[in-house]
Order: sequence, then C-alpha cells, then structure tokens
Amino acid sequence: MKKIVLFIAIALAGCQTFAQSGGWLCEAALSFGFYDRSGLGRSSEIVDISSASATNEGLRSEYRPTVLPTFMFTCGYKIPGSFVGLFLDTAWSYAFNNLEGGPSLLSENEHILHVMPELRLYYSDNGRTRLYATLGAGARYRRFSETYEGSTLSNSDVGFTYQLSPFGMSFGEKWYFSCDFGMGYAWSFFRIGAGYKF
Repeated sequence: MKKIVLFIAIALAGCQTFAQSGGWLCEAALSFGFYDRSGLGRSSEIVDISSASATNEGLRSEYRPTVLPTFMFTCGYKIPGSFVGLFLDTAWSYAFNNLEGGPSLLSENEHILHVMPELRLYYSDNGRTRLYATLGAGARYRRFSETYEGSTLSNSDVGFTYQLSPFGMSFGEKWYFSCDFGMGYAWSFFRIGAGYKF
C-alpha cells in the first residue's frame, strides 16, 4: 500500500511540474464555414444561400436552409523555450432544411466534421499576449440524410481539408480570448474563441 501511495505522489508531482511549464492550451471557438457550404464544389448538399450565385434568384427565394455557425475545439502544446506549437483542431458544422410542396414534408440534415493536426508558429509570446500563424491539414467527414414519409436515406464521404491563418492573437494568462484571421474549408475569414492555458 505504501508503494502505491508513493507512486501516486511521485506521479502527481511529475504531472504538476509538467503542467507548470505552461505549454498546454485548450480553446473553443466560433466562426462560419463559408467554403463548406458555398456550393463551390465541396460536395455539400445544403448550401448557404447568402453565398449562392447572385444570378440564381429562384434558389434564393425558395431555398431557405438553417445553417448553424461552425463550432471548433482546439487543444495542443506549445514547446517551452521555442516558437512552435503542435495542436489538434476540430470543427463541426450542421445545417438542416425542410422542403414543402409535395404530399409530405422532405427534411434534410447535414453534418460536417473536420479533424486537422495543426502547426502553430508564434511571432511573439510575452505570457499575456501571443501573436501567431497556423497551418492545419487533415480529414473532412460529411454525412447527409433526408427523410420523406418516415423513410430516411443517407450518404457520407471523407475528403481532404486544410486551414491557414497567417495572423492570430490571444490575450490573457490562464484564461484567454483569441481571434484568428484566415482561409480554409473548416472556417473562413474570422473566428473568435476563448481558452485556458495550463
């Protein structure tokens, strides 16, 4: 029993020392996956009508899907004493649509999930303010289903995804807020988030 207690105490002390290095970060963020749902060949069934072609006014007047913002969770480690961080970035997008006009309602649902290892390069890190750039690439999983008169048909596919952010910043020591500017399939132009550094 004494050996078990001693082992647990040493393990906890080691974990505490490792955690005090301040290299681990976890954050949640919010944005919008423009290219995921723009109808620009990304094989999405439910597209955002605000990004549809301006010449397709008929689609805009009849097709009104609900597209939620893209939710993201990122966790990773900044190597102490260096300007490099290694992260895992996930992004989830959901949209649904109900089409009327036939003998029964047609319901559509679509989930899109991105999972990307991410390299983060820090321009500056003074402990309270961090400036960085990120590059991530990985897999995109999409599942679409439609239900009509109680019967559901679905299909899914897996493809390549990437995300590039030439400029991002975060403010705060333990709890922090972040904003990133960039382009890619998971999110586009701008995202905001909050995280914890331990």
